[in-house]
Amino acid sequence: MLEIKDLSLQLGKKRVLSNINFSLKKGEILCILGKNGSGKSSLLKCILGIWEYSGAVCVEGKNIANLSHKARARRLAYLPQSCNIAFPFSLFEVVLMGRFANASLGYYNKNDEKIALESLEMLGLSALKDAKFYNLSGGQKQLGLMARALAQEAEIMILDEPISALDMGACAKLLGLIKSLNKSVILTSHRPEQCFIAHSVCLLKEGEILAFGAVDKVLNTRNIDALYGVESGVIQLPDKSKYFYVKQ
Repeated sequence: MLEIKDLSLQLGKKRVLSNINFSLKKGEILCILGKNGSGKSSLLKCILGIWEYSGAVCVEGKNIANLSHKARARRLAYLPQSCNIAFPFSLFEVVLMGRFANASLGYYNKNDEKIALESLEMLGLSALKDAKFYNLSGGQKQLGLMARALAQEAEIMILDEPISALDMGACAKLLGLIKSLNKSVILTSHRPEQCFIAHSVCLLKEGEILAFGAVDKVLNTRNIDALYGVESGVIQLPDKSKYFYVKQ
């Protein structure tokens, strides 16, 4: 469904990403781990076609560089780390924006509104639909942007640290929702234990892939130590995920 071929990114004199190669099948979830500044968000922006890069990103065999912005938005939904909206849009209006690529002649219809409302309900935000987006808490904004991404109804979801602003309960619910969507998902995170919902994991270090593969094969103390520059220990959790901690 998604294939990344020899992707590299140069920003000014800095080489941000080097020779990234991987593929994602329909319905698979990939979790990308890495330190701050390792290139995680940059990689997502390349996949979305926001930044120019060398190499190729193909969706269903089509190079996204040859697709219009609307065609990309029909295939790739995006949740950014943050989104500052200064205008007095309601939460419902922000979520409805996710339907723009599918809207006829740029106008939303009743079906678009229905999908936006259903997306809000999936995230438990129906009661806040009329609230001004800029008045929401950080976690509510993040869930609202997730609802907007769901409203796109794209087969591939690109999620940049989707749970960074969420409390423990909301985090667990959102991870469970992502796992149940049966969509191809790429998500970034700083927490290895959150990779339990994924089929595979990519460890990104200084713009290069340190390790890539099945979660149980890649997530071990040797790789975590190499990725973060620490000496780690690991605890097996009841949900079969692993909690890594830094040894004192």
